[in-house]
Amino acid sequence: MFAHYQNNPNAKFLVETKKTAKGNPKNMEALLVALIKQYHMENRVMVHSFSFESLEEMKKLMPSIPRIFIAGSLGRLNFERFTVTTGVNISSEITTPDLVKQLHYIGQKVFVWDEMTEKQQQWNSVVNLPIDGVVTNYPEVGHEYQVLKGKSSVRSTDQDVAVVSDKPLTTYENPYLRVQNQTLAKPGVAYHASQYVAMEGRAYYQIGANTFVDADYVNPETLCPTLVPYVGARVQLRATVAACSAYTSPTHPQAVTGTLQPHKQYRIQAIKVVNSSTWVKTAAGWVNTAKLLLHLPAAAPTQLAGPLDTFFQEPAKDRIALLDLNALVPGSQMIKPAKPASSASRLAAWNPHYLTYLAARNTAKKE
Repeated sequence: MFAHYQNNPNAKFLVETKKTAKGNPKNMEALLVALIKQYHMENRVMVHSFSFESLEEMKKLMPSIPRIFIAGSLGRLNFERFTVTTGVNISSEITTPDLVKQLHYIGQKVFVWDEMTEKQQQWNSVVNLPIDGVVTNYPEVGHEYQVLKGKSSVRSTDQDVAVVSDKPLTTYENPYLRVQNQTLAKPGVAYHASQYVAMEGRAYYQIGANTFVDADYVNPETLCPTLVPYVGARVQLRATVAACSAYTSPTHPQAVTGTLQPHKQYRIQAIKVVNSSTWVKTAAGWVNTAKLLLHLPAAAPTQLAGPLDTFFQEPAKDRIALLDLNALVPGSQMIKPAKPASSASRLAAWNPHYLTYLAARNTAKKE
């Protein structure tokens, strides 16, 4: 086999050494090392074994070769063995992210094995583990995930998040092939996000074991009390804007899905804060709010923030605002209401500095 693949540098090997209870064959490791050197495979071979003694011998004969201990249970792992091994091979059934983190901390690579078949389903959860490899008889199935993970950007996060949308969201067992779970991520429920995965123009938060949700609809939990009241409100283009493109995603605004037309109102289905911008989801797609007017819903003042109470004394049909939800985001400048509005006031202008009322005629002329 070494001779056949000698001139193919992409072909690498995981060789299992097997010993009897009496340690036979005695010279197996020496013969293997001789073959590795004969065909110049020093950088292309890893060895794994249930036999700790075999791995000890491999370390003596070829210290640079990766040595992986196959452990049927965690009870077989100890620090004495870690002085010989460079990695462990354990069942996926006992592998957890915390265990992988601990093994990585002490310098051990982690490989998992499973009762794998050619069916994709068994890979859906294994692929989420932060492991170094999978031992399988069906590498072509795992290769599809390997390619997709190679195109992704994964970073750890530690924050509470929530969905800001008018309906629950589908969750996925993994974000790479978007395998759906039966559970939904519900608006108004706080979830703890542990990972952020971006790939091919999409992004996902991991909000539980083998549970990922589309990041476009997710905001930090601290922002949600501010954003949620505006789901269901309506937006339209400012008078000075002829048209506005809508996109498939607020986090990756590349593909255009439609165009907002003037003098037409669009219902807000979801809201996403991206850095210093606020985006709303409409039937046409995701739109940056910089060019929009907001028609506030006829909600009771007690459902919204205090600074809006006075505004809701106006008739619902006249509640039109220059849309800048960033002004309400914690961390921006505080919003303070100006003096009580006169009965002639009909338009509210929102910006990061204040919430005030302008005369309807003057504002209309500017727009």
